[in-house]
Amino acid sequence: MSPLITGSLAFDYLMQIEEPFNNQIPTTAQAFSAAYIAPTLSRVFGGCAGNITYALQHLGEQPQLMATAGNDFSPYADYLHQMGVSTEHVIMLPDFYTAQAYVVTDCNHSQFIVFHPGATAEAHRQDISILPPPPLAIISPNGKAGILQHCRTCAETNIPFIFDPGQAISLFSGEEIKECLTLAPYAIFNKGEWETAQRASGLNITETTKMLKALFITNGEAGSQAFIGTDTLQATCVHLGETKNPTGCGDAYRAGLIYGLMRNWEWQSLLNFATVVAATCATHDSGQGYPLSLAAVSEAYQQHYNSALPQ
Repeated sequence: MSPLITGSLAFDYLMQIEEPFNNQIPTTAQAFSAAYIAPTLSRVFGGCAGNITYALQHLGEQPQLMATAGNDFSPYADYLHQMGVSTEHVIMLPDFYTAQAYVVTDCNHSQFIVFHPGATAEAHRQDISILPPPPLAIISPNGKAGILQHCRTCAETNIPFIFDPGQAISLFSGEEIKECLTLAPYAIFNKGEWETAQRASGLNITETTKMLKALFITNGEAGSQAFIGTDTLQATCVHLGETKNPTGCGDAYRAGLIYGLMRNWEWQSLLNFATVVAATCATHDSGQGYPLSLAAVSEAYQQHYNSALPQ
């Protein structure tokens, strides 16, 4: 089984500061200037599609990666090849940079992100219909035109998919959000993204759930929820050690969902598994490069939920 992963590939510049952001941001200011000292800086491979692919690859899957990248992509491509991931469906565009994300995390694990979309703005150049239909796809954050096109193509070709617009949700009109939710069997947002989607579309939880097989909403340390029909399921956050950096945890969670959905696991087991995968990422410094294996996740799942993974 080879799930299709569409979305961004990016170079992430990760910085951490030792004070809260709000130490320097007046709550009533219309304009302000703030400067923070970030003692740490790392440049790592990232992007939502890259992070999801990393996690699935290390869980034993063979994800198909479809993305756009720029003229600086060569070291990222080499890294993917070393990991065993094909870049056959990554278009490299010489007139663009690969997307760049500048992520600053404060002492409370709040984050400030500046994202340069680079080649992701051309994601609509990718045509899902050229591929053999995968068992499941995720349409993760990307250029808006690419997200819309990929959702429509999946629906037209009967590919089940997860609508995962991420921070790109603010680019969508209410009608576009409604269209994607109508086309998708599954959708996932974090709490803030869901609130943005609600304001734009006017939809509430009940109305949205009627359009989907499942709606997933994550909320960081507060855990996650799944809305299936009239049922609401909860998954509390799991701690496997000190939280180093939340960057990429949501993508790891999505990889866990994909793994369970492809195996038709019952919903609570699926949520719990995704939670453990995300918790594994949280104990490390970035959305890739952290040690991950199905055996380790299975052991942590057994310890925290007192049951074995479904078969």
